[in-house]
Parts: sequence; structure tokens; C-alpha cells
Amino acid sequence: LYSSMTNTFLTTGNLDHSQPVIELADGTLYNYYVRCADTSGNVSSDDYLITFNVAALIPSPSNGNITFDSSNSASVPGNSNLATLTWSHTVGSGSDKILLVGVSTGIVSPNRQVTSVTYNGLGLTRLGTSSYLSNSNVMTQTQLWYLLNPPTGTGNITFTWSGTLKFVVGSASYFGVNQTTPFGQLVSNDGRGGTASIGGISASTNDLVFDLFSRE
Repeated sequence: LYSSMTNTFLTTGNLDHSQPVIELADGTLYNYYVRCADTSGNVSSDDYLITFNVAALIPSPSNGNITFDSSNSASVPGNSNLATLTWSHTVGSGSDKILLVGVSTGIVSPNRQVTSVTYNGLGLTRLGTSSYLSNSNVMTQTQLWYLLNPPTGTGNITFTWSGTLKFVVGSASYFGVNQTTPFGQLVSNDGRGGTASIGGISASTNDLVFDLFSRE
């Protein structure tokens, strides 16, 4: 009801109306409802919705001192008919955080695909994929997923796929990561043999090299 709206604009009584709004929180959506009355006391029959969002603060770039936070892992050694796998990961209270999730899977085909990775319901972004092909079939595949500034605390990482896969997954979190440009180059290699190696990695002072490995 109009009568229940007890507040009035600081500047009003003419064609221009304004009201400062204070004590707003970053990253929050606000809805305000406004109804009007003229100088004769005639009240508008409809209210007017004012909606706006206060943007979240963008973390400042780190000073380049990347430090390890925590890690965890899970695996299914044989082909799994499950659709999801969930394991816990604890993110500490440091600044400029990142959560990395590595996925190493067995035979991959159009009906055997990693579809998503989430942390406490927040979707991770896939940074890159490397596959080893034999006779036109993908025999092994590694993927790297990430989430910038994950929430502090212990949460569940959920790995979702289609078809049947055998896989190993691992998670690691770090502090001191530049939140604007967290990654440099992405390098991959594949092949047959009894040893594995990769070269051509360019790194600067205080960079961290994060690697994944998969074999059939």
C-alpha cells in the first residue's frame, strides 16, 4: 500500500526527484519500489521498480609470490557407469586464490566425454585439452580446469561425464595468483614409449609450472 511507504525522497516536490542510497554491499542486486502522489494528494495506482546491481570488487593483481594451499584426488581404475564423481577440497583464507582441477581419462569417444567440473556448484572453466590418438581413436586425454577466487572453506568438487570412462582426477589450490592474467603459455605433448617428457616451456621469475600426465 502507498500508505505503508513511509520514506520520501530527499529532493522532491517538483519534476526532479533524487535520493542518496548508502550502505550498499558489493556484488549485490537491489530492488527499490517507488510510488508518487501529486500536491493535491492523488496517489499513483502503480508502483515503479528501480533495479540495479553493485559490482563485486575485482581482486588486485598479485605480487607474483605463488604459494601452495592444499590438494586432493580421486580415481576410478575401471570403466565406470557412474555419471558423476564428488570429492572434497579445502580452500584456505589466503588472497588471490585459484583452484586447479586436472582430469586424466582413458578412451574418449563422442559418447564418452567430460561435460562439467564444479566446486560447490560454481562452474570451472576448461583451460585446455591434450589427447593421444591411436588408429583414429583417442586413447588417453588430459584436461585442465580452473576457478579464480574460489570461496574459502571445504567444498565438494563434482566431476560429470557421459558414457563409461576410467580416470584419475586431482585438485590443487594456490595463493598469490594474478587474477587478471593467471596463465601464461599452454604446452602439451603425446606419444608412445616408456618415458614421457615435454619441453619448450618458457617461464619467468615467480612463475609456477603446473603439469598433468596420462597414460593408457
